[in-house]
Amino acid sequence: MPNDRIFIAQCGQMNMKFLKFDRKDEAEVHFFRFEGEVFSVDPVNQPMMLKVFEKLPNAEKITVDEIIEEQQSLPKLIQKGEIGEIEAHFEENPKEVDYVARLGKYQQCSLLYLAVSSNRQEVVEYLLKKRPKTLNTKNGKERETALHRAVRSLQLATVTSLLASGASMVTKDKHGLKPVDIAMRMYKESKSAEVKKTAEKIVKALKGNRFNRTARPFNPAAAAWEEAAMKGAVNRMIADLRKEVRIEKELGESRNDDSFENPGMAIVKNNPLMLDRYLETGDPNFVNDRGFSLLEIAMQCARTSERNYYTELLLEKGANPNLTFRFGLTPLHRAVQEQSLFLVRILLNHGADPTREDKQGRIPIAMVDKIPKRIKNNETIASLEMILCAAQQKKNLENMHHSLENIQIKEPEANADDLSLKNLNLKLP
Repeated sequence: MPNDRIFIAQCGQMNMKFLKFDRKDEAEVHFFRFEGEVFSVDPVNQPMMLKVFEKLPNAEKITVDEIIEEQQSLPKLIQKGEIGEIEAHFEENPKEVDYVARLGKYQQCSLLYLAVSSNRQEVVEYLLKKRPKTLNTKNGKERETALHRAVRSLQLATVTSLLASGASMVTKDKHGLKPVDIAMRMYKESKSAEVKKTAEKIVKALKGNRFNRTARPFNPAAAAWEEAAMKGAVNRMIADLRKEVRIEKELGESRNDDSFENPGMAIVKNNPLMLDRYLETGDPNFVNDRGFSLLEIAMQCARTSERNYYTELLLEKGANPNLTFRFGLTPLHRAVQEQSLFLVRILLNHGADPTREDKQGRIPIAMVDKIPKRIKNNETIASLEMILCAAQQKKNLENMHHSLENIQIKEPEANADDLSLKNLNLKLP
């Protein structure tokens, strides 16, 4: 906890709602422990209450540092203590399995969350056997659950244990991400093959657990309603299961080009695992029955992160950056339309031609004039024009250099000293 800020409970009693005040005012507030609870008393605004606590025989005056030290003792045991010490502590205090630190650096962190953060699989297994109520509690500044933390640290065994204990897969953290979203993002962004392999297993565990959740206790009052609703739900569940089986089949058989009929669906469904399987042996320039190439489908993704990821992946796998799209535009034309500096740079780096014309005879830089004023970003447009002009000049110089290399000079059979222009035979390519 920062030195210049401390926390006290609202209404004078320790709970999860805190007020803040400066460290310099600490001397003006007194803290008392009475019957297991900590109370704060302001001597200026509560003079009578201060006298009452001072005269209570069982009231003990304590300092803020003592409170914080007490709050951190159990979290430290979870993070660094021996498993035998932890088991002995909870045998004597079974209710403390739901303990949540309220002050200090472990503020609003459950014991299960701290065990996952410290990568202590044995402690996590022991706490899960105690069935803590904090299984799906949001912890810390990130407001994430223990399952979020296990996914972020790529703890496959811990993820499996949490799912088996009924951890929620739909709870979102502060950034609006579910555990499966975090795993998919790590798979996309990581350059390590080992990380990708672990993230892929976690994604399969999270998606496979969709139909293997822990059974709820039987409720006789709801049994009749569930039986009536089951008839309509069975058909939907069967359809979902068939869909999952089909996707898993495509994941397993995508190494065979003939069995993967439409790899574009991997981009539409935002399934990078399926696309990676296809690209191992498949054609990155695949065009579907409607005339859409994989690169065109990737550049039509609604989310910028997905669009950039799939476009870069396809280009690295050998997709043609000068392929003409269905309506006559090239990828570079489309990138200028989208005002995407990232796409323009990545396309140019992979060999996109800045002088290539579209169906209507326009070069990519001419697409700037087609951008509506209401969405035009002048700074981005200026950067795009500068990049494309430089690329055009480079391309023109390369073409000129290539032409000069192919010029053939043939000396005439006449006098070798006569170098008049009529005696030189210049052949241009």
